[in-house]
Amino acid sequence: MTVHLFGATSSHSCANFALRKTASDNEQRFGIEAAETLRQNFYVDDLLKSVDSIPHAIDLMSAVKQMCAAGGFKLTKFVSNEQQVINSIPPEDRAENNGSIDMTQSMNVQRAVGVY
Repeated sequence: MTVHLFGATSSHSCANFALRKTASDNEQRFGIEAAETLRQNFYVDDLLKSVDSIPHAIDLMSAVKQMCAAGGFKLTKFVSNEQQVINSIPPEDRAENNGSIDMTQSMNVQRAVGVY
């Protein structure tokens, strides 16, 4: 089999397995932090990660995107509360609300993993 039906009871498990396999297969190439991000910060198809600096966010995002691409996944719908991070993302990979998020404005609230 080369595809899995979306919405099947086993979908969550299969997605998790595929991400972990991608992390294991590509850890040497893209680094341990990118691999650990795939292992620890995904819930099905949502990734939620916080880091301590803008350069760190940009570098990690690039490594994770490349690692996922090596496994056949294309990460899209990126959001950030930092405009520099948003600017580093190709426009086609940004979320529809592609401006930076102002955490003080309730209209800019994003939802990930069921949490606002």
